[in-house]
Amino acid sequence: METKLITVLHCNSLPEAYLAKQALELEGIGCLILNEHLTGPAQASQSIELQVSPADAERAKNILKMLNAGAKESRDKDEAISCPECGSNSILPVWKPPSTFLGRISGLFKHDITRATFKCSNCGNEFDVKW
Repeated sequence: METKLITVLHCNSLPEAYLAKQALELEGIGCLILNEHLTGPAQASQSIELQVSPADAERAKNILKMLNAGAKESRDKDEAISCPECGSNSILPVWKPPSTFLGRISGLFKHDITRATFKCSNCGNEFDVKW
């Protein structure tokens, strides 16, 4: 007896489909990715679909809805970095190479990933941001 699967999500990319699939499988819902091997023009005309059994469809939709709401809330909380002098969001990261050979070697082992230096394209101000 064949069971018809229900599409619960249309995805624009394969990574998006795999993330959703993993979320559903962690909740005990088996799923299938349809059209995952399409490339080029074929992929442009058909979306990648995530399908589940009819018995799991409503629960899967609710889980995906909560997952999407959580991602949106996370994006809303992210604050854009802006220049402390002029308030512009037009900034670029600055990389400053160590001035000595020993500085270069030691920099390979103790890079501080909790802060970064940026330069404002508007006023030229350089400033550090700590995470």
